Amino acid sequence: MQRQISKFEQKMVEDLKKIIETKRECRVVRIKRLSKATMTDVFKVETDKDTVVARIFKKKDFPDCKKLIWIDAALQAHKIDSARVLFCTQESKPFRYGFMLLEYVDGRDGWSAMKSGDVSLRDYFVRLGKLLRQIHAIKVGKTGAIKISSFDNDFQWFEKLLTSFQSKVNFPNEVLLEMQRFVIQTLSCFSPRFKSVLCHCDLGPYNTIYTKEGGIIPIDWDLAEAGSLFRDFAPITMAVKEMDDFGERESVIREIQEFFLEGYGKTGFTIAEIQRILDAHHLISLIYNALACGNTLKDKKHLANVKKEIGKIMNNYSI
Repeated sequence: MQRQISKFEQKMVEDLKKIIETKRECRVVRIKRLSKATMTDVFKVETDKDTVVARIFKKKDFPDCKKLIWIDAALQAHKIDSARVLFCTQESKPFRYGFMLLEYVDGRDGWSAMKSGDVSLRDYFVRLGKLLRQIHAIKVGKTGAIKISSFDNDFQWFEKLLTSFQSKVNFPNEVLLEMQRFVIQTLSCFSPRFKSVLCHCDLGPYNTIYTKEGGIIPIDWDLAEAGSLFRDFAPITMAVKEMDDFGERESVIREIQEFFLEGYGKTGFTIAEIQRILDAHHLISLIYNALACGNTLKDKKHLANVKKEIGKIMNNYSI
């Protein structure tokens, strides 16, 4: 039984058909929804010329078209395969917050490719490490389209974040102070050795397309910032349920770190330093995850798991 399309969605599809036929000088043959997320509606659009992906924005000034166009040009200049940006605008017509068109890349997301046996866990993360080495060769400065990551600079933002976290989770003050000390001391200590590079900031396997030719194509650059390599390494090593398909989760995380570093090559940091920096980034991500939890039973269970993961990290570093 097909899902009934609302009048709003029908109007969106009709407007999308018209604008693509105008901009691309083609005839639209078929439009299929790929996803409906908080920030974008995503469609696969088949035309008599080619197939493209359309992303209709749902939030004002997000994503930043100037940034996405800059990244697309930088990836091309460094000969890194990606879904090329064909058009991007934040004008209010025909869609309130704008839209973009991208090349369609045939394949499946990284986790699906690994689970189906198209690529092994080892080969995927070794290749991902090599890919990120290429991406991190793209240097960025303090001015331009890419924002400098707050994770590697001033820490007032983190103190405010902990205040919000305390009001939601009600952790003991001494634990919060330990969390604050650990994150600030860790990132402050290592920040002089960080190089400012282009970071995707969410390049887990779900944000890659594994192609039939065995390539890995990064997608969804909305959160990209300038930061250290750990802004990309940390999300890859965050615990997720998909890891359970490959063995005991902690063991899988260790394997992923090993495989990634094999592909990435020298980082300039020892294994112990890498682990400490990753734990600091993971702690920050867990706090954000906790703040995003609502009051549903599912959210409450997730919050309990988040608190448990925070406890594991702090047990390794608390005085």
